[in-house]
Amino acid sequence: MSIYDVVEIERKLELIAMANEGEIPEEMLRELVEAETKSIEKVGNICKFIRHLELYIDTCKQEEERIKTLREQAKNRIKSIKRYLTPYVLNKGKIDIGTFKLSVKKSERILLTEGWENDSYGESRTTFHPNKTAIKKAIKEGENIEGAKLETFDNLQLK
Repeated sequence: MSIYDVVEIERKLELIAMANEGEIPEEMLRELVEAETKSIEKVGNICKFIRHLELYIDTCKQEEERIKTLREQAKNRIKSIKRYLTPYVLNKGKIDIGTFKLSVKKSERILLTEGWENDSYGESRTTFHPNKTAIKKAIKEGENIEGAKLETFDNLQLK
């Protein structure tokens, strides 16, 4: 039995009531009550399942954060170990240890002071970000904005 069966039973009852001057057989009323009760139970179970999934999502987010922290800790350990080994390899030169080969490679990077600007060595970049709040307000006030439309959704709330 579906949660929507109640609607079908109600339609049948309306037709029967119209055909019998408002009289509805007790058996049909009993069927309606039973269907209504079962649909309420099903909706309740669906709500419990939604709540379960919401809690599962929260747990997943917490686990993602925990794993992210572990990943960052591992990266920091690698950096620390490399800082520890670098002076040794600089002193000894290239080192072969079985399947591992250690060496030091020079690299360079530019450090700029905060707020540094020089038009000869840079470019200005801008990106467009639509203000959806302002667009929504304008459309609600009757303004026609080409390429934008307001959609309405029915969002089920479970509290």
